[in-house]
Amino acid sequence: MLPILPTSSSDIYRLFLKAEAEWARPLAEEFPLDAGTAFINRKLPDTWDANHLRDGCIPTGSSAAQVVGDVDRFFAEHNSRCAYYVTQDQTLIDHLLASGYRADAFEIHLLRDHRPEPAQVPPDLKIIPARASYRHAREILGDVRVLHLDDPHFECLLALRESKAIACAGLLTIGEIGYITEVHVTADHRRQGTGRLMLNHLLDLCSRAQLRHILLDVRSDNHPAKSLYHDLGFRKVCDHTVYRAPWTAEPR
Repeated sequence: MLPILPTSSSDIYRLFLKAEAEWARPLAEEFPLDAGTAFINRKLPDTWDANHLRDGCIPTGSSAAQVVGDVDRFFAEHNSRCAYYVTQDQTLIDHLLASGYRADAFEIHLLRDHRPEPAQVPPDLKIIPARASYRHAREILGDVRVLHLDDPHFECLLALRESKAIACAGLLTIGEIGYITEVHVTADHRRQGTGRLMLNHLLDLCSRAQLRHILLDVRSDNHPAKSLYHDLGFRKVCDHTVYRAPWTAEPR
C-alpha cells in the first residue's frame, strides 16, 4: 500500500491548487496582479490553461466589477483573453456568474486505500513512456499538451495498439505530491480495462517514488471515471469549481 497520510480537506485542496498551478506553468508566463495571478500565453489563445487567473480576489478599496475590468484590460494588453477564474471569493464569484460566466464543477479525489493489482498487459498492447515517441504522444495529447513533456517532473505513459496511441495517463510530481492528469482512452477502446491498466501503472510509479499524497480531479458528472477511481482506492475530498468566460466553448 502507498504511504498515504491523513490530511484535512482544506490541506488537500491547497495541495491540489499548488499542483494545478504547477501544471499550468510550462504553458504560460506568470504575472502577479493585485487581484490574483495571471497565466498568459498569447501564442496559445485557445488553450484555456495557458490563459486564466488564479487566486482571484477583490483588493481592499476595489469592487468585483473593477477587478474583472482590470483583468480584461491586462489580458488585452498582452493580446490574450482570460478564459477562466480560479477563485474562492464569493463576491467575485457572484459577479462573474451574473456577468455570464459559467461554473464548471469538479471533484478532488485523494488516494486513500489502494492495494496493488496485477498489471496484466494484453499481448496486443504496448505501454511506453510518452517521451519515447513524440509522434504517438501528439496523436493523443495534441500539439499543446505535448509541451508538458519538457517538464522533468511530469511522466506520461502511452498505450499503443497496432502502432496507434489509444490511451494516455500522466503524473506530475511536486515534492511528495503526485497529481494524476491527462487520463484518456480513445472512444473506440473504452470499457476494455485500458484506463484501469494505465492508472495501475501510474500508481506503481507513485509507490516507487514514495509519494505521500496522490491527487486527481474529475468532472462532477463523469460517473464512469469516478466509479473507476473509487475502485482503485480514491475518495472524494472536496469540490473544485472554475468560472469560464462567456466566450469559451461548453466545458470539455
